[in-house]
Amino acid sequence: MSDEPSWKTDLREQFEKVLATLDEPPEAFRSPAEPEESVPDIYTFYESLAALRHEVRKANRRTAEALSQFGEGLSEFDTELKNLRRQRQEHKPQTTSGESTRIPSAILLALIEFTDRLDRLDHSFQEKPSSPKKWFNRGSLTTWNTAWEERQTASAALLDKMQALLESAGLKPIPTDGCTFDPSLMTAVARDDGQSNQGEGSVLVVAEEIARGYLYHETVIRLAEVRVRRIAASAS
Repeated sequence: MSDEPSWKTDLREQFEKVLATLDEPPEAFRSPAEPEESVPDIYTFYESLAALRHEVRKANRRTAEALSQFGEGLSEFDTELKNLRRQRQEHKPQTTSGESTRIPSAILLALIEFTDRLDRLDHSFQEKPSSPKKWFNRGSLTTWNTAWEERQTASAALLDKMQALLESAGLKPIPTDGCTFDPSLMTAVARDDGQSNQGEGSVLVVAEEIARGYLYHETVIRLAEVRVRRIAASAS
């Protein structure tokens, strides 16, 4: 035994330590065809560990690819944001006889559409995907959680910056929450008739904002899309 290579001795000691912690065979190593109380042999352990290692490597590769793709997406967002900032600088309002040159509506709508996409991206980060499989090792799970939280923070920061850019360009959201429906500022894309009141004294109110509308220096640049419902005038 003294002539045994050190790696064999170390492996045997590690194996003994692991066995000492087990009261019963791990569920992942049990063969579906074997009875619950059957104990796998050493080859079954080795075979299961090899398969487990292969699955973990595949999962890690998929996670790395997903994070890489997301990183590329954020990079593209950043590039697009720089392009929009450059375009805005090219069309920066200049004072002429006390009035400023207005930014073309096409650029304003492009800024709004880009902000909508960032908003949808930010909402997608509000709910984390279900936890990885049981065999996903703790280190990888910690890495995944950290990466998710970093991307969530980056998405929120990017959205905040874009909204600040809209405000600096002279754009501001059209208020809809709890407001009476105003066709000059809003368009109704859905209607809730569940508790509608068709009396003469009834009014339409906003039940939900579907898409945000914007004003540009008090001029409507995009109508807000809302779901409406009818209520008694006294209730408004």
